Amino acid sequence: MKMITKLTVMFGLLFSSFAANAVEFNSTIGIASDYIWRGVSQNSHNASFSVGTEISHNGFYVGTWTGQVDFGDEASYENDFYGGYSRDLTDNISIGVGAIRYMYDQGYDSTDEFFISGSYRGIEGTYYKNPDESDLDYFSVGLLVPGISVVDVKLMYGQWGDGRNHKGFTLSRSLTDKIDLGLLVKGTVRQGQFWDNAAASITYSF
Repeated sequence: MKMITKLTVMFGLLFSSFAANAVEFNSTIGIASDYIWRGVSQNSHNASFSVGTEISHNGFYVGTWTGQVDFGDEASYENDFYGGYSRDLTDNISIGVGAIRYMYDQGYDSTDEFFISGSYRGIEGTYYKNPDESDLDYFSVGLLVPGISVVDVKLMYGQWGDGRNHKGFTLSRSLTDKIDLGLLVKGTVRQGQFWDNAAASITYSF
C-alpha cells in the first residue's frame, strides 16, 4: 500500500468518528527569516512564508504544511502531507508513530518517510526512515534545558544515515495563546555570518 493511500485511510478513520466525538482543528500562518530543515537552508537564506492545518482526534492526527523554498532551480514551494498517532503513557513518557510525504511544485519527485518518536521529561528523540534510500534516514534528539522561565531553550542534535550531522539550539516563547516567537541557531554560527546560520520566526495559530 502506497504512502498516500495509508494517509488517506488515516483521514477516513478520523472522519468516521467525527459524529460521536469532538475533534480539534488547528491552523497556522508563519514567516521565518530562513527555512532551515535538519540543519540546511531550504530557501537560500531568504525569508520563507508558511501555512499549515491539522486535524486531531484521540491521539490520531493528519495535516498539511506548505512553505517557500529556493534551491536555485524551478522549485518555489514545498507541500508536506503527514499523519500519525501519539500517546502519553505517563505524565513524563510519550510515544508516537507516523508518516510524511514531501512534495514540491516543480523539479522533484515526492519523498516518503516513516517515523517513530519518544520522549521522557525534557528529552525527546525521533527516528525517520526513508524506504528508498538509507543515506536519507535521520535521527534527531532534543533536550529542553530546565530552570529557564523567560524562554524555552532546547539543545538539538541530528544525524543522517550517511553520517552527516549538525548541532544547534532553539529559543521559543509564546507571546499569547495564538502568537509564538522562535529562534533557531546552528552550531556552525561560530564559523560564519550569524543570519546564514540562524532563523527567527513568528507564528500565528487559529
